[in-house]
Amino acid sequence: MKASAPVRLALERVDLVDASDLEREILDLVDACHHVDVVVTMTGRPIFTDPLLLDPTHDLLDGDSLIFTGDDIRELFRTCSIDLKKEEVEIIRQLTGGQSSLMPVALRISAELPVLPHRLQLLERYLAEAVTAEVRTTILAAPEIAPHRQFLLSISTARTVSAEVATFLGAGPDSTAQLTALENAGVVEHLATTPKGDTWRLAPAVRTALLEARREAGTDPEADLSLLARFHLDRDERAAALGCAAEAYNWSVVVPLLTDHWYDLLGSDMTAVREVMLKLPESVTATHPRFRERREVLQGLDSAAFGSLPATKHHRPLDETGTIRAGSHRAIMLRLAGEYSSATQLTRRIGTILDRALAGRPAAELTYGLAFMRLQRGLTYQLDGNITASVAELQRAYRLGSVQGIDFIARNSAHNIALNWAFVGEPQRAREWLAHERDGSSTDTMTERLIEVGRHVATALVSLDTLDFDTARTALGKLRRLPPVIELWPYIVYARCRYAIACADPRIGLRALEQFAEQRARARGGFVTSLIDAVEIEVHLANGRGWRAVQLAESTSNTTPWTVVAKARALFVTGDHDAAIDTCRRYDWFSGPYTRPHLEAHVVEAAALYSTGNETAAVQSWTRACAIAARTEISGVFATVPSRVVAALHALTDESSYLVTEFLASGRTDHYPSTVSLPTLTEREEQVLASLTQGLSSRQIAEALTITPATVKGHRKTLYRKLGVHSEAEAVDAGRRLGIVTEPETHP
Repeated sequence: MKASAPVRLALERVDLVDASDLEREILDLVDACHHVDVVVTMTGRPIFTDPLLLDPTHDLLDGDSLIFTGDDIRELFRTCSIDLKKEEVEIIRQLTGGQSSLMPVALRISAELPVLPHRLQLLERYLAEAVTAEVRTTILAAPEIAPHRQFLLSISTARTVSAEVATFLGAGPDSTAQLTALENAGVVEHLATTPKGDTWRLAPAVRTALLEARREAGTDPEADLSLLARFHLDRDERAAALGCAAEAYNWSVVVPLLTDHWYDLLGSDMTAVREVMLKLPESVTATHPRFRERREVLQGLDSAAFGSLPATKHHRPLDETGTIRAGSHRAIMLRLAGEYSSATQLTRRIGTILDRALAGRPAAELTYGLAFMRLQRGLTYQLDGNITASVAELQRAYRLGSVQGIDFIARNSAHNIALNWAFVGEPQRAREWLAHERDGSSTDTMTERLIEVGRHVATALVSLDTLDFDTARTALGKLRRLPPVIELWPYIVYARCRYAIACADPRIGLRALEQFAEQRARARGGFVTSLIDAVEIEVHLANGRGWRAVQLAESTSNTTPWTVVAKARALFVTGDHDAAIDTCRRYDWFSGPYTRPHLEAHVVEAAALYSTGNETAAVQSWTRACAIAARTEISGVFATVPSRVVAALHALTDESSYLVTEFLASGRTDHYPSTVSLPTLTEREEQVLASLTQGLSSRQIAEALTITPATVKGHRKTLYRKLGVHSEAEAVDAGRRLGIVTEPETHP
């Protein structure tokens, strides 16, 4: 067998193997054998301790990742020659919970149903019966589940269960042990470990079957749900209480929650709030007109049409306040869809109306909602790269949140102000805002994790500026468990890539880029696109893949500070010093608060000028860089050019910089290679190299490219000379190292 022939190895239920070093052995196997694809399955908690620090060609999928979405279901059925309507997809998703083991049941029921006017009703009825029967006869009938059946019936009231919740529901004192056993059996999924203890979740289809079994036995799950809602309310767990009360149709609990805590709930889990709003009966919306307005806005969350502001069903024109609320919600939806530029445009339009409303009646009818609107406006501007406008809105939100005692808004605003300042390169201002909210909350809810994202990213960036890698690593480590919807993903990617470059492990950056590839693909905004393009260029450059870095740089426009610096650095490292100098000078660095990229541009320009022999101009740029570094105390930038160049420029400068002196004394390693060779290959030579990477022989390459074997031999000879290698293996290795060809994908 050829070394490059792909091999797939499946290791099922490795959690049943008693071997402490199994994780390391699996990873070693994949690292040593690039042609081996390994698929590992397990129940319970993963043995791979830190999935974000895995090699970028490795993936770790949790339970949520394996759930079928609506699009997945539609595609699966299409491959079986079944075209589903939108309503049918939703019925299948709801009744199966997206559980892969139940998809064959859904396929069978759907295929057997005739095309009738009442097909939807039949599908819902027969699929519900089939799913319940499947769960009872397979999952719940398994021998390892039998001892826990009564316990499962008791806890089925809760969607999310902890030992405390299980005890409240009458499950007994050994709840943790039973939940752990069920986790190992794959019936419940571990969600989180919090200061209050562990939490788990029943698979939706399993929970539905258990609730149906309780109804058949004469028990009323809705009554228990109402009791559980009160239990959560007593502990100020409003989002959990809302979910339980809505499922129990207990509107007497739902209505006060939505009325008194709307923005807190919306900030906690917009998707859950939307589901509740869509479930409200006409009797409730008739007596609460604002609920109808909010429901109509939220109803469009899954729609691709984000054009005009929404109107009501009765075509009643919205008043000024209603327009502000509706427009603000619409901007949030655009932002969630990755339409950052459109969200910003709408936010600006609504801002004009908001200013007019406040001028006429300061904060009238907007007292509570104004703080939330300011926060959301700040986030919208932040994700479109308008840092000045973002800071201004977030400061207003912070003041309003603090005065009104809205902790979610005050802390979220402070953390994101800190992130803005840390991002642009003003670490002292970032520290001031981090000090505002240093203690935080002791809870580990989704809301808390959302609030903390800005703080952790800001802390990491400030720490990297001073080469404090330990603090940066700790801060980024706290972002291992992210909320399902994470809007600040571009800043997380940026921070992880900077950390990866600084600690000389570019794979961490590649992993971060891969993790958010889907969000990147649908992002519509010049800022996010350019930022992610820039950090990808820099990661490839740090990895010695100059070819790939330059290719990306050439395809990226020089319209933002980050792409300018990335392109200039790529040109400098690959030896085109004049072009690097020209690139640094073409941007208007005073058009915005771009302290760090401006500093980086000065450093790259100084290094490039020195490399061309123009010491006088180099010292001028270096002096400007040292002045910015002294004001901001950013010393990490000096590691972005060769240390020998830093030492030479430091020696040539009349006034020595204490930051440079300390940096040189620290012995820190350079973030990027001093130089990266950049062979110039013809299109045909690239094709031959790609074919060699695939393990093709000269004869096979000749057939594929419709040329003679002798011509292939000639191309190989030239290719080896340009790459400075002497064998096929060395050529393939050089091609991968330089980024001319991509690495083969392997997934443990």
